[in-house]
Amino acid sequence: MARRRLFSDEHWAGLFALPADERDVVRHCTLTPDDLALIGAKRSAHNRLGYALLLCALRHPGRALDVGEVPPVPMVAYVAGQLGVDPATLAAYAGRPQTRREQLGELMRRGGLRSFGRAEARALVAWLIPNPDDPCRGELTVVGWRDVSLGFGGSSERGGAGPALPGGPVPDRAVAPPHHLAVEPGPG
Repeated sequence: MARRRLFSDEHWAGLFALPADERDVVRHCTLTPDDLALIGAKRSAHNRLGYALLLCALRHPGRALDVGEVPPVPMVAYVAGQLGVDPATLAAYAGRPQTRREQLGELMRRGGLRSFGRAEARALVAWLIPNPDDPCRGELTVVGWRDVSLGFGGSSERGGAGPALPGGPVPDRAVAPPHHLAVEPGPG
């Protein structure tokens, strides 16, 4: 059975792009007092800036910065301004890859996040494929709604820590069979 692509490469790139325009940068990269206290515990200016940028990227668009990835200049400038550091100090952050790895691990533990591996992929596929006897089979069905915690930097009145998503109600479970995994109806 042929696979069908739901999104183009450009669409995927847009979904995971770091904020670059002023409105998005302010919306997604404004640090709370709890964030600033957490970031302030880092010893050097470049580690504080790198840690803050990792935190912002984990919150939106919900991914880690790649090794050697430099966020957009407006994002770096805005975050550096909140920390009172020179944006140029970010260049020194890449000097020790272990620091990034350790800081990313710390942020993931604090936020209750984990890497998406094979076990998670299997669980997601099992969760997404509906029961063959379901009358809504083949349609996207929203099963329930829930509020999402922003995670990181203290407790949230909306619930426990989890993936850093924009707050508010989101579908708790949306069910749609992936076309390349759909079961062909049998005879009878």
